[in-house]
Amino acid sequence: MQSLNLDKNKIEENFIKSNYRQVEKDINVIIANGREDSWLFNVLAIAYAKQKKVKLAEKFFLKVIDLEPDNFDHYYNLANLYKEIKEYKKCCYFLLKSLEIDPGNMKALTLVTAISFTMQEYDIAIEKLDTLLKLDPSNEDALLQRAIISLKVGKFENSLNGFYDLGKLKGFNDNLLSDIAICHLFLGNLEEAKKINNLSIDAKSYEYNDAIINLKLGNYKEGWIGFESGLNNGSRELRPGFEKFENLPFWDPKKHKKSIVLIGEQGVGDEIMYSTIIHELSENVENIFIFCDPRLKKIFEEKNKYLHFIINKNDHKNQKFESKLPMGSLPKYFRNTEEEFQSHKLVQGNNQIKNSSLNKSQNKNLIGLSWHTKNKQFGPERNIGLNQFCQLFQNKNYEFLNLQYGDCDQEINEIENKLQRNIFIDCNNDNTNDLEGLAENIKKCDLVISIDNSTAHLSGYLNQQTFLLLPLVSDWRWQEDRIDTPWYPSIKIFRQTKKFDWSSVMSNLNNELLNIF
Repeated sequence: MQSLNLDKNKIEENFIKSNYRQVEKDINVIIANGREDSWLFNVLAIAYAKQKKVKLAEKFFLKVIDLEPDNFDHYYNLANLYKEIKEYKKCCYFLLKSLEIDPGNMKALTLVTAISFTMQEYDIAIEKLDTLLKLDPSNEDALLQRAIISLKVGKFENSLNGFYDLGKLKGFNDNLLSDIAICHLFLGNLEEAKKINNLSIDAKSYEYNDAIINLKLGNYKEGWIGFESGLNNGSRELRPGFEKFENLPFWDPKKHKKSIVLIGEQGVGDEIMYSTIIHELSENVENIFIFCDPRLKKIFEEKNKYLHFIINKNDHKNQKFESKLPMGSLPKYFRNTEEEFQSHKLVQGNNQIKNSSLNKSQNKNLIGLSWHTKNKQFGPERNIGLNQFCQLFQNKNYEFLNLQYGDCDQEINEIENKLQRNIFIDCNNDNTNDLEGLAENIKKCDLVISIDNSTAHLSGYLNQQTFLLLPLVSDWRWQEDRIDTPWYPSIKIFRQTKKFDWSSVMSNLNNELLNIF
């Protein structure tokens, strides 16, 4: 017993001095002599972790958990190991295990919310934040994080209330007022959003918020000026890999006439929308290179055969580019008035259908349908359950083509079982990865009906007759109250009159279909 105590004292002394290599040696000698002790395993695991010997640290943390499965610290320590190496899924798992032992542990609750947020597991984060705030209602970090997560998952009212609660505790600084303005913007309270945003002039998002309000109101020139600030505050996300062009100067129409690299941003829908301006750019620059989603290459080529694509890893090498421009910056040069939108109609490409293998009935109208977006922030308000289209499905004059991306088989099966028949004709296309195939199928339709997602943008880009179904509070690009859009002349808009209530939209949609078919 005395020998073990001496060994323990020596190990503790070396550990305190950060002599982790010596700790490792001493404990391994003891273990080699047949001793299995949870304290030894735990100290050895920590020593390995301090030396970045991750696999060995993991091995001994798991051993000590086997020996003492009800010890909070063992799970928490292993979770921290996984956090350091960015294995967030494992980190979250062991944090949740630690909270089964000590549900009110503040450090574990704080860490699991941060890790869940990083993983975009927002439901877990909100659940644990609620627990944390029950224990500490004045926890400013928890209040802020809960308000931010609520904003990200489309719970704008909850987010607004959270920011106000935080303001009552710590005061309303400019950044907090800016966040409140964003909530009002997403709730459709434009006047209130503008009023509060004007109180946050020093906030990093002030200019961008003001820009979005102006664009939503159709004040293009003022809007595009402030829109540029989104490149600095993180509101506009450039396509990953944009860093390879960071040394290029931004395009100056007076200086740069030879070449430009257009850098895609945000997502497929945005790249499609901004690409409608490329034709005007081509009248000002000899060579246009574009760094965009590779799935769009052939689609863009049909209308803009002069484009050079940067798709593969080394496509940018050995090229002497003169300038660069994010695609979202194109409008400030070419779309400052409604008249400029109207004077530049969409360039017509090849809308000829390459091959039609669809089993389409000759006497029926083919309607393409897309009803869902994966966008976590705006999806809850934009998405429409497939069951909402049942009246449409029951009209025998229509056939339907599935233009929805992602896995929607279960929802389709449920509706087909309910109606006792197939809804969609076979098209055999991967709408997520094969955008060229999706474009070909859009061309085959007599009409496309879509919510606000990339399918709507692609259909509008192809100049296909499209009915766009929008929630009560829609994205800035669709503006306010209008039934058309300057971006795509072929799109007609149907708007909600009551939040989350699609009944009036469906009624108007069905009446419109009866008029045109």
